[in-house]
Amino acid sequence: MVQVVMPSKTVDTDPKLLRALKADSETLQEISDNFTPLIKQFRAYLFWEQEKTSLGVTLDYVRPFLSRVVTESLAAPILDNTDRAGLRADHANICKFVSRNAPRYRLVVLTMIRYSLDAPSTIS
Repeated sequence: MVQVVMPSKTVDTDPKLLRALKADSETLQEISDNFTPLIKQFRAYLFWEQEKTSLGVTLDYVRPFLSRVVTESLAAPILDNTDRAGLRADHANICKFVSRNAPRYRLVVLTMIRYSLDAPSTIS
């Protein structure tokens, strides 16, 4: 009956994937644990999503399943040699900008310009 009412894309969502994408999941924690030692070798600006992402509908409650796929603590751990900022977007839209005048776009572009100008002295 559910398949008649709801699109199959929503119904067929892989529960393992949904669990892996939940905030504080073991999978995301493992990724973060492996990422943190690597990022210390670089100068980085870390961004995180501030909006929850719709991950479809859970059939047990038949309600939207919203989550921050990558939380601030996972996406932007407080580390030496890093800068951090939250972007008002969900996981699916964090790298999509409505225009060049969008505040998120300006922040990302200005950061890239600053880092590229600093790169020669940072590398040498």
